[in-house]
Amino acid sequence: MITCAWAMLCEKSIINQETGNISLIEVMDEIIVPPPPESEETLFLPFAFELVVFWKKQESSNQEDESKFRIKIVSPSKKSLLEGEREIDFTENMKAFTVLTFGGLPIAAAGLYEFQIQMPRDKEREWQNVWVVPLKVNYEGLENL
Repeated sequence: MITCAWAMLCEKSIINQETGNISLIEVMDEIIVPPPPESEETLFLPFAFELVVFWKKQESSNQEDESKFRIKIVSPSKKSLLEGEREIDFTENMKAFTVLTFGGLPIAAAGLYEFQIQMPRDKEREWQNVWVVPLKVNYEGLENL
């Protein structure tokens, strides 16, 4: 069985090649951004950040050495903003870090954004959330909600 042990947003991560441990720099749970111009519905905010996901595979698992997962970014209004699939590689170890690097984030409104980490269920016809990383977005100059 493959499980998501944890996931976090950060500015940067560094994996120690000798120990296999990871360091997370500037972990994020909230950001403050300028409000979008009134003429635009969604503003693409360019800033570099990473989503780090830590996976574990049980030794008794007969699952393959590779599996896939999906990341889905959802706005406060529950609209899907970005979605994509990635592979998890367990060929060398029973644990794996997946680091997804982003160059920015589409901001539709202030509020709570969700980075939903999903794995296939029911022979890949359905996806289910295995972890959700929240990111609170506040507009600059407004009272924090």
